[in-house]
Amino acid sequence: MYSKLPSPRSIRLLDIAPGKASDLIEASLIVVELDQAPEFEALSYVWGSPNDPVDVLCDNEVISVTQNLHSALLRLRGLDQPRRVWIDALCS
Repeated sequence: MYSKLPSPRSIRLLDIAPGKASDLIEASLIVVELDQAPEFEALSYVWGSPNDPVDVLCDNEVISVTQNLHSALLRLRGLDQPRRVWIDALCS
């Protein structure tokens, strides 16, 4: 899923597609250069049990995340516009 970052000043960001709470979470990873000052929010995510994971769709691939991260993604997702975030559990 992860390709090599092109430079030491590159990071991955997650674009969370809009949707309702009942919709499957869909997202895509993009690579940006910090020198271009991209706008994004950050969530440092290191909590939650790996038991009973939930599927999300990222770059058209199903990936499993913890229940807690899934709940955070539901709260971060907008109804009508995408949201760009850096989440260490997914973007590192």
